[in-house]
Amino acid sequence: MICLNILADFPEKLYNYLGSGTPGLVITIGEDELPNTAYTWVVASDRKTARFAVDQQSNTQINLEGNGRCAIQIIGPENLLYLLKGQAHFISDPIEMASLSLLIAEMSEMQIKDQSWKGVSVTPLAYQWPAGQSKRMEKMEDALFDQMRIELQPHQ
Repeated sequence: MICLNILADFPEKLYNYLGSGTPGLVITIGEDELPNTAYTWVVASDRKTARFAVDQQSNTQINLEGNGRCAIQIIGPENLLYLLKGQAHFISDPIEMASLSLLIAEMSEMQIKDQSWKGVSVTPLAYQWPAGQSKRMEKMEDALFDQMRIELQPHQ
């Protein structure tokens, strides 16, 4: 049985998980009304707001600038499975991290849907970096999560 609770605030378990930062899957809708998915990094900046990274000049950026509609799938340990839906906007200029050029987007006033299944668990999303790059990329992730937590002004 699927639990279909729609929430406006992050439940404690999800808030704690997002507080330290985690990979997620962002889904946007293009001009053609078809979905676009991209792996991303997500943090909770408060109990009602998620921030996530977007590759500069990607379909995700184009779609968010076009209509702002998106969803973020969070898959964590111990049956932590949520979908965040709402409007997003950019709150940063491009930032360079490793070989990536990223924008930070923010989604608030969202619907938070518990998608867990009783008795079923899923494997959390995680990046697995090539052996020679893992330390550098993990440092980049930590720096990105730190950057996403600071107070930013809306991107113009």
